[in-house]
Amino acid sequence: MRSFLSHPVIILLFIVLAIVFYISLDQSSQRAVNSKQEIQQLENEIAHTQNEVNKLESELKIAEHPITVEKVIRDQLLMQKENEYVFQLPEIEVIEKKTTPEIERTPWEEWQEVLF
Repeated sequence: MRSFLSHPVIILLFIVLAIVFYISLDQSSQRAVNSKQEIQQLENEIAHTQNEVNKLESELKIAEHPITVEKVIRDQLLMQKENEYVFQLPEIEVIEKKTTPEIERTPWEEWQEVLF
């Protein structure tokens, strides 16, 4: 039995099997790490999509509200109720006045202007 385990071919066979087993374990652990990263990425994508769905659902609730529907009918389609008149006014541009900044003056300078 002792000669069987000390034979160089058997020792070489054990070494080769140990190397193959080590490589297999290394590849399995690498696949596990890659799978964990992919799962994390997919969970982030699911959370992002869920947020988007919630946002769209809230917009849908707002759009289906009767007041919003009436506003669209009146403003965009120019429809009206019975015995009601609709006036469409043109858009008015607001012109901003440019104000000149007042120069800070001391009370003595103001009195001098008033008196002289």
